[in-house]
Amino acid sequence: RRNQQVLVQINSGALFVSAPGQALDEGKIGDLIRVRRGEKSDERIIYCTIQPDGTVRPHI
Repeated sequence: RRNQQVLVQINSGALFVSAPGQALDEGKIGDLIRVRRGEKSDERIIYCTIQPDGTVRPHI
């Protein structure tokens, strides 16, 4: 849902990183949405795919 807090996760081999974000678009599993990351003074918009477990995975 738009404005919902989401968990952004990156998993690449032995590296696993997760961080909070805010969904900027509506979407369902498999959809590409915009997610706001960071503090207001240093926020970034990233594009992520919604995963079946409700987390989002960035496109990098």
